Amino acid sequence: MWSTTRVTVRAIATVMLLGGTPLMATAGPPQEVEQDLEFLYGDVDEDVLLFAGRSPVRNAADAGVTNVEFLEGYLEDVPLPDASVDVVISNCVINLAADKRVALAEAFRVLRPGGRLAISDVVALAPWTDELRADVESWTGCIAGALLESDDRRVLGDVGFHDVQIERTHQVHDLAAAAVVRATRPA
Repeated sequence: MWSTTRVTVRAIATVMLLGGTPLMATAGPPQEVEQDLEFLYGDVDEDVLLFAGRSPVRNAADAGVTNVEFLEGYLEDVPLPDASVDVVISNCVINLAADKRVALAEAFRVLRPGGRLAISDVVALAPWTDELRADVESWTGCIAGALLESDDRRVLGDVGFHDVQIERTHQVHDLAAAAVVRATRPA
């Protein structure tokens, strides 16, 4: 079980989901989605974007969701212009990035001034051994890429985020906890 977070957004906003979550988790049931919101859903490629073996576009149509655009890209190279979204969200995907600093810098880059980052992630409770970081099960379990909370705060600050909040929600491993991470791009 991973932590999740709800983000309240104004009636007209563009929300970018960085990879890893099926459409229904992205946009929620149609009755919960404000039609004035634009959702941008990005993942590695069409194969990853497929949900239940079907086109994500068809999934959106079947759900009655018309305010979603699907993009192919990488966390470290988001295919959007600078300052183009109001909110960046992600559910336990940033810690899978080969370079978390680059992925967070990309999230910062695409946020408009005053924009918000709200992600579920994993934080390390103690330093990891090289052997544990190299363990495939630890990567597929979304924990091997975890940074110490202090390192996470430093990286977020280094790429420009302010008002960094990291709230641990529960322990997922002897050396890791799920967390909700929030930060803002200065206005």
